[in-house]
Amino acid sequence: MLSYLRHGSHAVWVVYPEQRAVRTFDRNGHSRLLKETDVLDCPELLPGFQLPVARIFEET
Repeated sequence: MLSYLRHGSHAVWVVYPEQRAVRTFDRNGHSRLLKETDVLDCPELLPGFQLPVARIFEET
């Protein structure tokens, strides 16, 4: 994951299906752990994008 950031990625999102969580990392070294009740966003890269974490784990 750090390799992506070192090589120019602005953000990395890692999905943990068993925990039903997402951890975000940014190029400034900050990370956030988002649970099902949280909303995934990245306003500096995707203005207006908001995705409830619970939607990632919905069955289709």
